Amino acid sequence: MKTPLLTEESLSQRINDLLSEQDSVTVQAGRLTDFSWQKLCFRRDDVLSLEFQIDGTFHRVPLPYEAFFVDEGHVANSLEDACVTPSDLIVVRRKYPGYAGPVEFQSVPAGNED
Repeated sequence: MKTPLLTEESLSQRINDLLSEQDSVTVQAGRLTDFSWQKLCFRRDDVLSLEFQIDGTFHRVPLPYEAFFVDEGHVANSLEDACVTPSDLIVVRRKYPGYAGPVEFQSVPAGNED
């Protein structure tokens, strides 16, 4: 049996490390994993799917919405049906600040300099 590309547990641990004690952090998307990939696409369906393109082949990682979340496409900064490269910046944030879960993935807001 093939080892899973990414497990819910390994992603949760990576995100906890990235967030540390913060509710939100902006990171390069490649920091979500410890393996190389060329493109990551976020898909909403019955579960959240992270689709990693590795050497021309897509590998789907299904994740429960109770733990990981991407807003619907009409919501500002949603990553639904969006793809990023490892060097692209994304926002990883606790959907409910001060609470352990779920974790939401967002695009970096445009013109975020107040």
